[in-house]
Amino acid sequence: MKLVHLKFLVLLTALSFVPTLAFYYVGEEAIHTIASLEMWYQREWIRQLMFGGSLQHNPLFNWLIIPFAVLTGWEYALQVMRAITIAATLATAGMVGWLAWRLLRDAALAWFAALVFLTLADVLLYRGWLAYVDPVFGLFVFTAIAALWIACEEHRPALIAVAVVSITCAFMSKAFTAYVFYSGAALVLMLAPHRRRVLLGLPSLALHAAAVLAPLLWLRALPENSGQGTRMYAEILAKLMPAGAIEYLQKLLVFPLE
Repeated sequence: MKLVHLKFLVLLTALSFVPTLAFYYVGEEAIHTIASLEMWYQREWIRQLMFGGSLQHNPLFNWLIIPFAVLTGWEYALQVMRAITIAATLATAGMVGWLAWRLLRDAALAWFAALVFLTLADVLLYRGWLAYVDPVFGLFVFTAIAALWIACEEHRPALIAVAVVSITCAFMSKAFTAYVFYSGAALVLMLAPHRRRVLLGLPSLALHAAAVLAPLLWLRALPENSGQGTRMYAEILAKLMPAGAIEYLQKLLVFPLE
């Protein structure tokens, strides 16, 4: 397929997200609307509030929502949130294409990779436009991993700084799981000796020490949010612990079909 055709398909796919701006509230989208409005009304910029109580979540998504909702009017808060998540989805597609380009130097393959990401069913039909924090979280996590990968391939410590800032933004968007994804990718990258030399170099160690320090400082400033780690651990453990062997085997067999 010609490059111009791939670009046109990416453009059409991106435009297909526009009608979702007029779609009604779905699932838990209103939580972010209420929390952002309450934070703005109470002039509370650090804690994510809802009905006067703290949700114990990090507020970066709310920081993105509030200024645009103030500009457009809070009656358009849903459209603002959807626009942010769509922008994050398109930016992630751009990062997918950028990673493919930097690794293989093939422009057509880079655009095709972006197109494949955008046309994944869960992205195109649901997660790519739904006004949850996940697309923003995913953008920062993927950007961090992509920047770290290219930093290893091209021996560019500046990209490690980009990775550290991005993974910190991922944590500030949602939760600790950002570091799990990032650490898993780093361990895989370390299997290659030329990448290991970069990752274990002094610039990388210093920057990653700062990456560890950032969430610690945040939780020290806002200790009530430390509960999110315990809660998330309990939720993950509950999902991994089946009711019994038969139920677990049933999930293994049925889930791929679903």
